[in-house]
Amino acid sequence: MIKSIKFTEKANFTPWWDKVAALKKSPKIEFTDGLNILWGKNGSGKSTVLKAISKSFYSEQGGTSVVTETAIYKGFSGFSKCLSAGYEFEHDGQAVSSFDSTKKYGVNYNELDYDFMKLAMNSVAFKGSSGESVLNTYANLFSEKPDGKIKWEVSRESVNDLWVKKLDQLEEVFKPNIEVGNKTILMDEPDRSLDWDMASNFWNGIELVKNFQFIIATHNPLVFKLKNANFIEFTENRYLAFCKDLFKEIKND
Repeated sequence: MIKSIKFTEKANFTPWWDKVAALKKSPKIEFTDGLNILWGKNGSGKSTVLKAISKSFYSEQGGTSVVTETAIYKGFSGFSKCLSAGYEFEHDGQAVSSFDSTKKYGVNYNELDYDFMKLAMNSVAFKGSSGESVLNTYANLFSEKPDGKIKWEVSRESVNDLWVKKLDQLEEVFKPNIEVGNKTILMDEPDRSLDWDMASNFWNGIELVKNFQFIIATHNPLVFKLKNANFIEFTENRYLAFCKDLFKEIKND
């Protein structure tokens, strides 16, 4: 579970930092242990926050937290800064699962990532509509029951002293500082390209899932049917209230 993320300086994960108004206004974002909905207009910073979490917990490339040599090499800026420089987490040390309906997992810049060959081959080989691709990604990422452990595919015995210091930095980032809670699943527009029937089934099903923490960025008004969702607003001027009122008007027409 991730309790909060606090932005301490201009982070190194996005060139758009200065344009994310929500992060400049409130550098600390708190999450509940159930369903969290990131809500706001395009460009308000929802996906940016998901990317910060996903990159920091090494779940972006393989869909779950796996630390590889390639990931470490790309994740450090110079020697002293690790990937999470610029923000701090309150979390329980568990692995994080990440779902992005637009991403081909295991593929970097249209090249296969040998650390995730099975996922990469599946991403490239699958042929289907946009909606079918989304469902296929779901099937691949959530077919195995997560055990909550961050996987390390880097051995201290096989690297030099410089890399050992990097591993020490990562272990410090992954060290839990709250009690163990629900496992975290990140989702960026998870119902993108799904028809309304399938999207409705998805959101109805999400509400029934227990023992997981979901952090989801979406624009779908179907989430206003959810009774226990924690909405985190990324846009000022009562945008969330406006959307809820508009949804009620549409339902009543």
